[in-house]
Amino acid sequence: MQNPNITLAASAANTDKGSQVFNVFFLLGESANLMDTAGPWEVFQDANLFSSPLSFRLHTIAATGSPLTMSGGFVTATHFAITDPHPTAHIVVVPAQKMAL
Repeated sequence: MQNPNITLAASAANTDKGSQVFNVFFLLGESANLMDTAGPWEVFQDANLFSSPLSFRLHTIAATGSPLTMSGGFVTATHFAITDPHPTAHIVVVPAQKMAL
């Protein structure tokens, strides 16, 4: 079931220079696997090394704005709560986790 608070767009936003920029959201929850988050994050981050301007804008999002405890006890804050105003998501990465929305 698609969450109505996350809008998925069929195509990327165009910048004033005509290049495409994709908003990549990582949907995190309690016990999200740190490596399953960091690995894909690094792929998108490194892809930006070969594009000018940036092709991917990386964001984290969760059910609430509270800090999360990921695997191994790693505590992090997210950029957005699902209910916050946020950019349109073009790509959503959901790492392995135990989460209920």
